[in-house]
Amino acid sequence: MWLLGVYRGCIGAAALSMLSSCGGGPLATAAGIDLIGRGDRILSRSDSVIVSTFYYGEQGDARGTQTVPACTRDRCDVYFGGRLLVRIDRDYLRASLRQYGKARPIQTRNGVTIAEANSGDFGILGSALRHSAFVSERSYIFDPSGGYYARGAIAAGDLAGSRPAVNGSWSGMMTGTLAQGGDYLTGDANVAYTVSGTGGLLEAEFSNIRNETRNRAHDASSARFADIAVDASGTFGSGVSGNRIQGGFYGSGHAEATGIFEQSGILGAFGTYRRE
Repeated sequence: MWLLGVYRGCIGAAALSMLSSCGGGPLATAAGIDLIGRGDRILSRSDSVIVSTFYYGEQGDARGTQTVPACTRDRCDVYFGGRLLVRIDRDYLRASLRQYGKARPIQTRNGVTIAEANSGDFGILGSALRHSAFVSERSYIFDPSGGYYARGAIAAGDLAGSRPAVNGSWSGMMTGTLAQGGDYLTGDANVAYTVSGTGGLLEAEFSNIRNETRNRAHDASSARFADIAVDASGTFGSGVSGNRIQGGFYGSGHAEATGIFEQSGILGAFGTYRRE
């Protein structure tokens, strides 16, 4: 934990600490990879930070209260009780990266390795690719009014700066936490982009969703978003809090599509590699 004004906790601080020990793609192996350096390099050139709705409440409060961060392209301000608790940007995330230990890889699918880290009252689940990273987290917030448990998802990376010029598909993995309860989820992530006269449309599907906390299939085993507009800078978004997706294309040649989503009570994050 580290102190920021009256705030002590790990919204944002925990979030990208996952980069210290998780991997993605062919670079992800059990040993020998400098993932701390890898994560720091991603964040050092990151120009995109995306944060989902956060849910928070007292211990044992499965439902919680939601707060929608106020975001621009490269930072998100998280408010709690009308007060600004933390500004999540690349510098904050890089500092956070140095505060936490290693994560434990739990599975690799579609070229993406998911890892988990836990420390006291919080935990994170996610991955780092080559140009972007994503995590779902359960956090603990402390301020003079008391302690609160929060859950949400974060993605960050180095945007491609444009949308693809041709049709393509991307695949990888997703992680999630439940808005009500906080269980961890994993699943497959697939993104398809189709060029159109208005600039292109994206579809995203998340499938084979499992509840890793309870070691069983999740009740909502899939989530899908269609007809998502992609702007000229390569970012995309659709929907409102509770049923939305937001992300972007990252890296040279639009090598990755990464972001966050919310649907069926899932606060999800995803990262995918280009396949064609």
